[in-house]
Amino acid sequence: LKLVVIFQILLSILDLVGVALIGVIATLSVYGIQSQDSGNFGVFFTRLLGVDGESFQKQILILSLMTITLLLSKTVASLWITKRSLKFVSRRGAMLSGKLLRKILNKPSAEINSYSHQELIYAATNGVQNLMTGIVGISISAIADTFLLLFLTVGLFIFNPVLALTTFILFSFIGIFLSMYLRNKA
Repeated sequence: LKLVVIFQILLSILDLVGVALIGVIATLSVYGIQSQDSGNFGVFFTRLLGVDGESFQKQILILSLMTITLLLSKTVASLWITKRSLKFVSRRGAMLSGKLLRKILNKPSAEINSYSHQELIYAATNGVQNLMTGIVGISISAIADTFLLLFLTVGLFIFNPVLALTTFILFSFIGIFLSMYLRNKA
């Protein structure tokens, strides 16, 4: 599970790079439409990416294709990792159900009879699966999304601290609101 969280965090860096590329495209577009020099920011990134010798339109096209490819790759990799991690958690839940069932059956019959059949069946089957996939599986995604928010905030903070702080506060309030709303609903 630690490895899955690390991979999800590393994928968050791809989101940061994708957002930076979108920023470069926007900068180049604004300056290009006004027929002005793109400034130090645009020149630095176009040189870094090796497209500085191309025409304005070709630079935008190449950067757009790079951004699309990067973000689609990140999405596909994230889906694959999430699917694999949920399968792993589900298998662990099945093994935990088996262990729990063995422990229940090794108890004295008087203790087993103190619970209803439905309670025992739920505790050994659906209860474990709900715990593993519903809490552990979702926790992995929540941790990865938290790191994504932090990476994007730090990346945005480098370029515009006010916007970064405002964005962080906004998404934090949304997260807190959704957490309270869903907790009450659950």
